[in-house]
Amino acid sequence: MDNNEKSACEKWRCEKWRYAKWKDIAFAIWNLLFPRGCAGCDVPDYVLCEECCNALKCWKQASFSSVACGYRYACGVYAGSVRRSILLWKDHGDVACNKVFAKLLSDLVITVLNKLLIPKQHNHTNYSKKQNFLYEENLKNNFHNLSNENPILVIPMPSSNASQRHRGRKHMLPLANKIVEDLCSSNIPACVANIARMNAKINTKSVQTSGSRGRSRRASNAFKVDLKMLEKLNCGSSEYQAIIVDDIVTTGSTMSSLVAALRNANICTIAAFSLACVINVGDDTTDYE
Repeated sequence: MDNNEKSACEKWRCEKWRYAKWKDIAFAIWNLLFPRGCAGCDVPDYVLCEECCNALKCWKQASFSSVACGYRYACGVYAGSVRRSILLWKDHGDVACNKVFAKLLSDLVITVLNKLLIPKQHNHTNYSKKQNFLYEENLKNNFHNLSNENPILVIPMPSSNASQRHRGRKHMLPLANKIVEDLCSSNIPACVANIARMNAKINTKSVQTSGSRGRSRRASNAFKVDLKMLEKLNCGSSEYQAIIVDDIVTTGSTMSSLVAALRNANICTIAAFSLACVINVGDDTTDYE
């Protein structure tokens, strides 16, 4: 690099910081003084290292009769580095993970929806003949209203008021925003619909509730839909179709309760997605390709 190139680079760096926002400058100084590590394994200078990112690219699917397509999907398994990174982001304020998790979940959502919306162009080789028949019947019976006039509602799974106060944020909302942005860029009309509310009496987190019976009791009548907020979305239709996005799915009972609440509000849930899922003994969780 000659002297002219060096001076040009130095000038660019000076100009860059000259017009930088104070927030960016403060963030840069903070990272200089207190360098961060990977949220999953603590490797220095990463928000989420490549190995931990790859653990969230091991896509999973499991039967889920509550939704139209019959399946729920997850980026990875809730264990090891995936578990550590999600808990650090979710309950310990590591908001730097927002962009990484949003991109990982968005990639899964777009891949699945592209296959669901154009089923004949895909060969579901990992399904049996009976599963393929039921899959096609589900699509035919449930997706006939899907069009540019009926955008997909992306509904983030709500937390209890107590959890939101503790975290100081609605942690799934940035992920839902990114998913909608990427869906629209892929010519799939969508909008964020933050319309689900958790019953004020439900305060215990699902992953902290002991046993499937306890989670089932917690999930019963756990949600309601904000109909006024739904009307404000101005989707131009009285028939809505949606997907649900969540951080962790254990048994799926809480998610089923939300699907039921949405159904009562005339919203058909196409599919459900999460960053991670728990593989329980006897369930049919398999790899999704």
